[in-house]
Amino acid sequence: MKSNVLQAILGIEVFPVISLIIFVAVFTTMIIWVVKLDKQRSQKMAELPLNDGNREDIFNKNL
Repeated sequence: MKSNVLQAILGIEVFPVISLIIFVAVFTTMIIWVVKLDKQRSQKMAELPLNDGNREDIFNKNL
C-alpha cells in the first residue's frame, strides 16, 4: 500500500537525488571548514569547558 502511494506521486524520484546532493554539499563544506580551522583557535575552544575562570574571563578572550 505504501509503495502504491509513493508511485502515484509525480516527480517523487527526484527527492532522493536532491537529498543526496544536499548531504554531500554540507558534509564537504564541514570537512573543508575543519581542515582550514586555525589550530590555535581550536585549542582555545577545546580548553573552554575546562577553564576555571569566571564568566568575564571566558567571554573577553579573543578566539
